[in-house]
Amino acid sequence: FESQMEGKKFFHCGFGEMIMHAFYTMPLFSLLISIAGIGFMGWYIITFGFMSFIEEALGGFLALIFLVLAACFNVLKRFVAYYDFTVYRDGKDIHVRCGLIKQRSYTIPVDKISALQIEQPFFSRIFKKYSVKVVTVGVGDEDGESSNITMSLSKDQLREQLKELVPEFGWAEFDQIEKEEKAGIKVRLVKSIKWHIITIACILVMMLEMNAPWYIGILIPVVCDAFINLLYVLSHMAAGYSILEQGLILASGYFNKVYMMFTYKKAQYITMTYHPVAKKHGIGDGVIMLLNSAASVPYIKEELAHQIEDSIIG
Repeated sequence: FESQMEGKKFFHCGFGEMIMHAFYTMPLFSLLISIAGIGFMGWYIITFGFMSFIEEALGGFLALIFLVLAACFNVLKRFVAYYDFTVYRDGKDIHVRCGLIKQRSYTIPVDKISALQIEQPFFSRIFKKYSVKVVTVGVGDEDGESSNITMSLSKDQLREQLKELVPEFGWAEFDQIEKEEKAGIKVRLVKSIKWHIITIACILVMMLEMNAPWYIGILIPVVCDAFINLLYVLSHMAAGYSILEQGLILASGYFNKVYMMFTYKKAQYITMTYHPVAKKHGIGDGVIMLLNSAASVPYIKEELAHQIEDSIIG
Protein backbone atom coordinates (compact mmCIF):
# COMPACT_ATOMS: atom_id res chain seq x y z
CA PHE A 1 0.00 0.00 0.00
CA GLU A 2 0.99 3.66 -0.22
CA SER A 3 0.72 6.45 2.31
CA GLN A 4 1.46 10.15 2.53
CA MET A 5 3.75 11.55 5.22
CA GLU A 6 5.26 15.03 5.25
CA GLY A 7 4.51 15.45 1.56
CA LYS A 8 6.30 12.21 0.63
CA LYS A 9 4.58 9.15 -0.85
CA PHE A 10 5.64 5.92 0.88
CA PHE A 11 5.23 2.51 -0.74
CA HIS A 12 5.14 -0.37 1.73
CA CYS A 13 4.66 -4.12 1.18
CA GLY A 14 2.77 -6.16 3.74
CA PHE A 15 3.13 -9.78 4.80
CA GLY A 16 1.05 -11.26 1.97
CA GLU A 17 2.81 -9.21 -0.69
CA MET A 18 6.20 -10.37 0.58
CA ILE A 19 5.14 -14.03 0.44
CA MET A 20 3.92 -13.59 -3.13
CA HIS A 21 7.11 -11.77 -4.15
CA ALA A 22 9.18 -14.66 -2.79
CA PHE A 23 7.05 -17.05 -4.87
CA TYR A 24 7.11 -14.95 -8.06
CA THR A 25 10.92 -14.69 -7.94
CA MET A 26 11.60 -18.31 -6.97
CA PRO A 27 14.19 -19.93 -9.29
CA LEU A 28 12.52 -22.28 -11.75
CA PHE A 29 15.23 -24.95 -11.62
CA SER A 30 14.98 -25.33 -7.85
CA LEU A 31 11.32 -26.17 -8.23
CA LEU A 32 11.87 -28.48 -11.22
CA ILE A 33 14.56 -30.46 -9.39
CA SER A 34 12.28 -30.88 -6.38
CA ILE A 35 9.34 -32.00 -8.53
CA ALA A 36 11.54 -34.42 -10.49
CA GLY A 37 12.88 -35.88 -7.24
CA ILE A 38 9.42 -36.33 -5.76
CA GLY A 39 8.20 -37.90 -9.01
CA PHE A 40 11.11 -40.34 -9.05
CA MET A 41 10.46 -41.29 -5.42
CA GLY A 42 6.79 -41.98 -6.18
CA TRP A 43 7.67 -44.09 -9.23
CA TYR A 44 10.27 -46.10 -7.29
CA ILE A 45 7.90 -46.84 -4.41
CA ILE A 46 5.06 -47.88 -6.78
CA THR A 47 7.38 -50.08 -8.84
CA PHE A 48 9.58 -51.71 -6.19
CA GLY A 49 7.75 -51.09 -2.92
CA PHE A 50 8.35 -48.84 0.05
CA MET A 51 10.70 -51.25 1.88
CA SER A 52 12.89 -51.58 -1.18
CA PHE A 53 12.98 -47.80 -1.38
CA ILE A 54 14.13 -47.54 2.25
CA GLU A 55 16.75 -50.28 1.86
CA GLU A 56 18.11 -49.45 -1.58
CA ALA A 57 17.45 -45.75 -2.12
CA LEU A 58 17.57 -44.16 1.32
CA GLY A 59 20.53 -42.00 0.29
CA GLY A 60 18.56 -40.70 -2.69
CA PHE A 61 15.60 -40.03 -0.41
CA LEU A 62 17.74 -37.95 1.94
CA ALA A 63 19.17 -36.07 -1.03
CA LEU A 64 15.60 -35.39 -2.17
CA ILE A 65 14.69 -34.03 1.26
CA PHE A 66 17.65 -31.65 1.10
CA LEU A 67 16.60 -30.49 -2.39
CA VAL A 68 13.06 -29.73 -1.21
CA LEU A 69 14.38 -27.98 1.88
CA ALA A 70 16.75 -25.94 -0.30
CA ALA A 71 13.83 -24.78 -2.47
CA CYS A 72 11.82 -23.86 0.64
CA PHE A 73 14.84 -22.09 2.14
CA ASN A 74 15.23 -20.04 -1.04
CA VAL A 75 11.67 -18.74 -0.70
CA LEU A 76 12.13 -18.11 3.04
CA LYS A 77 15.42 -16.30 2.44
CA ARG A 78 13.79 -13.89 0.02
CA PHE A 79 10.91 -13.27 2.42
CA VAL A 80 13.29 -12.52 5.31
CA ALA A 81 15.53 -10.27 3.18
CA TYR A 82 12.65 -8.13 1.87
CA TYR A 83 10.43 -8.16 4.95
CA ASP A 84 8.71 -4.83 5.65
CA PHE A 85 9.92 -3.41 2.33
CA THR A 86 9.41 0.36 2.27
CA VAL A 87 10.54 2.83 -0.39
CA TYR A 88 10.01 6.55 -0.97
CA ARG A 89 11.44 9.48 -2.91
CA ASP A 90 12.83 12.50 -1.08
CA GLY A 91 14.17 15.21 -3.35
CA LYS A 92 16.88 13.70 -5.56
CA ASP A 93 17.23 10.52 -3.50
CA ILE A 94 15.37 7.21 -3.23
CA HIS A 95 15.25 5.69 0.26
CA VAL A 96 14.78 1.93 0.76
CA ARG A 97 14.34 0.01 4.01
CA CYS A 98 13.76 -3.74 4.41
CA GLY A 99 14.82 -6.85 6.34
CA LEU A 100 13.52 -8.98 9.19
CA ILE A 101 16.60 -10.35 10.98
CA LYS A 102 19.07 -7.88 9.51
CA GLN A 103 17.39 -4.59 8.67
CA ARG A 104 19.00 -2.70 5.82
CA SER A 105 18.48 0.93 4.92
CA TYR A 106 20.14 2.63 2.00
CA THR A 107 19.86 5.79 -0.08
CA ILE A 108 20.15 5.90 -3.87
CA PRO A 109 20.99 9.23 -5.52
CA VAL A 110 18.85 9.33 -8.65
CA ASP A 111 21.53 11.03 -10.73
CA LYS A 112 23.86 8.08 -10.01
CA ILE A 113 21.47 5.53 -11.53
CA SER A 114 22.91 4.13 -14.76
CA ALA A 115 19.81 2.18 -15.75
CA LEU A 116 16.58 0.63 -14.56
CA GLN A 117 16.32 -3.13 -14.78
CA ILE A 118 12.78 -4.52 -14.88
CA GLU A 119 12.78 -8.24 -14.17
CA GLN A 120 10.26 -10.98 -14.87
CA PRO A 121 11.39 -14.34 -13.48
CA PHE A 122 9.57 -17.38 -14.84
CA PHE A 123 6.61 -17.31 -12.45
CA SER A 124 6.35 -13.53 -12.72
CA ARG A 125 5.96 -13.92 -16.49
CA ILE A 126 3.14 -16.40 -15.98
CA PHE A 127 1.28 -14.12 -13.54
CA LYS A 128 2.28 -10.88 -15.36
CA LYS A 129 4.24 -9.36 -12.49
CA TYR A 130 7.28 -7.10 -12.62
CA SER A 131 9.95 -5.96 -10.17
CA VAL A 132 12.50 -3.17 -10.60
CA LYS A 133 16.16 -2.88 -9.69
CA VAL A 134 18.44 0.08 -10.13
CA VAL A 135 21.80 -0.33 -11.83
CA THR A 136 24.22 1.88 -9.93
CA VAL A 137 27.61 1.67 -8.28
CA GLY A 138 27.57 0.79 -4.59
CA VAL A 139 24.04 -0.63 -4.29
CA GLY A 140 23.66 -4.39 -4.62
CA ASP A 141 27.43 -4.99 -4.63
CA GLU A 142 27.68 -6.47 -1.14
CA ASP A 143 26.62 -10.03 -0.36
CA GLY A 144 22.96 -10.15 0.60
CA GLU A 145 22.34 -6.56 -0.49
CA SER A 146 19.58 -5.85 -2.97
CA SER A 147 19.12 -3.03 -5.46
CA ASN A 148 15.34 -3.48 -5.66
CA ILE A 149 13.17 -0.38 -5.54
CA THR A 150 9.90 -2.33 -5.97
CA MET A 151 8.58 -5.77 -5.18
CA SER A 152 6.51 -7.83 -7.64
CA LEU A 153 3.78 -5.61 -9.06
CA SER A 154 1.21 -5.58 -11.81
CA LYS A 155 1.89 -3.38 -14.83
CA ASP A 156 -0.39 -0.57 -13.61
CA GLN A 157 1.05 -0.67 -10.08
CA LEU A 158 4.55 -0.59 -11.54
CA ARG A 159 3.80 2.47 -13.65
CA GLU A 160 2.37 4.27 -10.61
CA GLN A 161 5.41 3.59 -8.44
CA LEU A 162 7.95 4.44 -11.13
CA LYS A 163 6.13 7.70 -11.79
CA GLU A 164 6.68 8.65 -8.14
CA LEU A 165 10.14 7.16 -7.61
CA VAL A 166 11.91 7.80 -10.93
CA PRO A 167 9.91 10.25 -13.06
CA GLU A 168 13.18 10.80 -14.98
CA PHE A 169 12.41 7.50 -16.74
CA GLY A 170 8.89 8.52 -17.71
CA TRP A 171 9.94 8.30 -21.37
CA ALA A 172 10.46 4.54 -21.14
CA GLU A 173 7.36 2.49 -22.01
CA PHE A 174 8.88 -0.94 -21.42
CA ASP A 175 5.88 -2.88 -22.75
CA GLN A 176 5.91 -1.09 -26.12
CA ILE A 177 9.02 -2.52 -27.73
CA GLU A 178 9.81 -3.97 -31.13
CA LYS A 179 10.61 -7.66 -31.46
CA GLU A 180 14.05 -8.42 -32.80
CA GLU A 181 14.36 -9.03 -36.54
CA LYS A 182 12.79 -12.32 -37.68
CA ALA A 183 16.04 -13.25 -39.39
CA GLY A 184 17.52 -13.48 -35.88
CA ILE A 185 16.05 -16.97 -35.49
CA LYS A 186 17.82 -18.07 -38.70
CA VAL A 187 21.15 -16.91 -37.28
CA ARG A 188 20.49 -18.81 -34.07
CA LEU A 189 19.58 -21.97 -36.00
CA VAL A 190 22.88 -21.79 -37.89
CA LYS A 191 24.75 -21.25 -34.62
CA SER A 192 23.07 -24.35 -33.20
CA ILE A 193 24.69 -26.59 -35.84
CA LYS A 194 27.80 -26.95 -33.69
CA TRP A 195 25.67 -28.45 -30.92
CA HIS A 196 24.19 -31.00 -33.34
CA ILE A 197 27.74 -32.03 -34.32
CA ILE A 198 28.73 -32.35 -30.64
CA THR A 199 25.58 -34.41 -29.98
CA ILE A 200 26.40 -36.86 -32.79
CA ALA A 201 30.00 -37.14 -31.54
CA CYS A 202 28.79 -37.88 -27.99
CA ILE A 203 26.42 -40.56 -29.24
CA LEU A 204 29.17 -42.27 -31.25
CA VAL A 205 31.63 -42.21 -28.34
CA MET A 206 29.10 -43.47 -25.79
CA MET A 207 27.69 -46.20 -28.05
CA LEU A 208 30.89 -47.44 -29.72
CA GLU A 209 33.62 -46.78 -27.15
CA MET A 210 31.75 -46.93 -23.85
CA ASN A 211 29.12 -49.54 -24.82
CA ALA A 212 26.48 -47.46 -23.07
CA PRO A 213 22.81 -48.58 -23.24
CA TRP A 214 20.86 -46.82 -25.98
CA TYR A 215 18.77 -44.79 -23.52
CA ILE A 216 21.99 -43.30 -22.12
CA GLY A 217 24.08 -43.18 -25.28
CA ILE A 218 21.35 -41.59 -27.40
CA LEU A 219 18.70 -40.12 -25.15
CA ILE A 220 20.90 -38.01 -22.87
CA PRO A 221 22.86 -36.23 -25.68
CA VAL A 222 19.66 -35.66 -27.67
CA VAL A 223 17.84 -34.22 -24.65
CA CYS A 224 20.78 -31.89 -23.93
CA ASP A 225 20.86 -30.81 -27.58
CA ALA A 226 17.11 -30.17 -27.58
CA PHE A 227 17.38 -28.09 -24.41
CA ILE A 228 20.16 -25.92 -25.88
CA ASN A 229 18.08 -25.32 -29.00
CA LEU A 230 15.09 -24.47 -26.82
CA LEU A 231 17.22 -21.74 -25.23
CA TYR A 232 17.95 -20.33 -28.71
CA VAL A 233 14.22 -20.16 -29.45
CA LEU A 234 13.36 -18.65 -26.06
CA SER A 235 16.08 -16.00 -26.43
CA HIS A 236 14.60 -14.99 -29.79
CA MET A 237 11.11 -14.78 -28.29
CA ALA A 238 12.27 -12.60 -25.37
CA ALA A 239 14.57 -10.29 -27.35
CA GLY A 240 13.29 -6.82 -28.20
CA TYR A 241 14.25 -3.16 -28.38
CA SER A 242 12.92 0.39 -28.43
CA ILE A 243 15.08 3.19 -29.81
CA LEU A 244 13.81 6.49 -28.46
CA GLU A 245 15.05 10.06 -28.53
CA GLN A 246 15.91 9.99 -24.82
CA GLY A 247 17.41 6.52 -24.60
CA LEU A 248 17.08 2.79 -25.16
CA ILE A 249 15.00 -0.08 -23.88
CA LEU A 250 16.49 -3.54 -24.49
CA ALA A 251 14.81 -6.83 -23.61
CA SER A 252 16.49 -10.22 -23.28
CA GLY A 253 16.18 -13.52 -21.45
CA TYR A 254 15.32 -17.18 -21.68
CA PHE A 255 12.81 -18.47 -19.13
CA ASN A 256 13.19 -15.12 -17.36
CA LYS A 257 12.84 -11.78 -19.11
CA VAL A 258 14.77 -8.59 -18.31
CA TYR A 259 14.20 -5.06 -19.61
CA MET A 260 17.13 -2.63 -19.43
CA MET A 261 16.34 1.06 -19.88
CA PHE A 262 18.89 3.85 -19.89
CA THR A 263 19.73 7.17 -21.52
CA TYR A 264 22.43 7.47 -24.15
CA LYS A 265 24.69 9.55 -21.90
CA LYS A 266 24.88 6.63 -19.43
CA ALA A 267 26.23 4.27 -22.12
CA GLN A 268 30.00 3.86 -22.24
CA TYR A 269 30.33 2.17 -25.62
CA ILE A 270 28.63 -0.30 -27.97
CA THR A 271 30.10 -3.39 -29.62
CA MET A 272 28.24 -4.94 -32.57
CA THR A 273 28.88 -8.37 -34.11
CA TYR A 274 27.84 -9.38 -37.61
CA HIS A 275 27.69 -13.16 -38.06
CA PRO A 276 28.01 -14.16 -41.74
CA VAL A 277 24.34 -15.20 -41.89
CA ALA A 278 23.33 -12.04 -40.03
CA LYS A 279 25.42 -9.91 -42.39
CA LYS A 280 23.61 -11.47 -45.34
CA HIS A 281 20.31 -10.24 -43.88
CA GLY A 282 21.72 -6.85 -42.93
CA ILE A 283 21.41 -7.37 -39.17
CA GLY A 284 23.72 -7.72 -36.19
CA ASP A 285 23.67 -8.11 -32.43
CA GLY A 286 25.93 -6.78 -29.72
CA VAL A 287 26.33 -5.38 -26.25
CA ILE A 288 26.23 -1.90 -24.72
CA MET A 289 28.50 -1.35 -21.74
CA LEU A 290 27.29 0.86 -18.91
CA LEU A 291 29.40 2.06 -16.02
CA ASN A 292 28.94 -1.14 -14.00
CA SER A 293 26.71 -3.35 -16.14
CA ALA A 294 25.95 -4.39 -19.69
CA ALA A 295 22.87 -4.65 -21.90
CA SER A 296 22.44 -7.10 -24.77
CA VAL A 297 21.45 -5.66 -28.13
CA PRO A 298 19.19 -8.10 -30.04
CA TYR A 299 19.42 -8.65 -33.78
CA ILE A 300 18.60 -5.28 -35.36
CA LYS A 301 19.10 -3.66 -38.76
CA GLU A 302 22.62 -2.37 -39.37
CA GLU A 303 21.37 1.18 -39.92
CA LEU A 304 19.68 1.12 -36.49
CA ALA A 305 22.95 0.04 -34.93
CA HIS A 306 24.66 3.04 -36.53
CA GLN A 307 21.85 5.26 -35.25
CA ILE A 308 22.48 4.03 -31.70
CA GLU A 309 26.23 4.55 -32.11
CA ASP A 310 25.66 8.14 -33.25
CA SER A 311 23.34 8.82 -30.30
CA ILE A 312 25.89 7.48 -27.81
CA ILE A 313 28.68 9.52 -29.35
CA GLY A 314 26.48 12.60 -29.59
